[in-house]
Amino acid sequence: MDIPNSPIAVGGHLKSLLFTLVLVGGSLLASGCIAQSTGTEERSGTNWTGWILPIAFIAILWFVLMRPQQRKAKMRREMLKQIEVGDEVLLTSGIYGRVIRFDQQTVFIAIDDSVEIKVSRESIAERITYSAEDYDDGKKTD
Repeated sequence: MDIPNSPIAVGGHLKSLLFTLVLVGGSLLASGCIAQSTGTEERSGTNWTGWILPIAFIAILWFVLMRPQQRKAKMRREMLKQIEVGDEVLLTSGIYGRVIRFDQQTVFIAIDDSVEIKVSRESIAERITYSAEDYDDGKKTD
């Protein structure tokens, strides 16, 4: 899981991209309406075909940008709920440590034998799990 480089951590880049795409979609909709209203022949009823492009544009935005972002946010919330005392974690600042206790929304992380820090729960980027290949005869290899 690559949380530090996700749009959540990056901040306003996703919002500015969405704003730009909404502006482009709105201008496409407006140009379609203007082109339809300047026609010389009169039409009765509404022209629903002019709405196909904006609706398709919104659907593409939803499935390409919003849906994966919501899925990542849900996975992150679940990961933060599952963290327990004794788990090794990686913080968004790049610091590795072991969780020693919780205090509501803060977590106490042991970095070394005599060094512990207090961080917010949201600053945990991921929980570190080691596979069998990481261990050599029962001893962890770095």
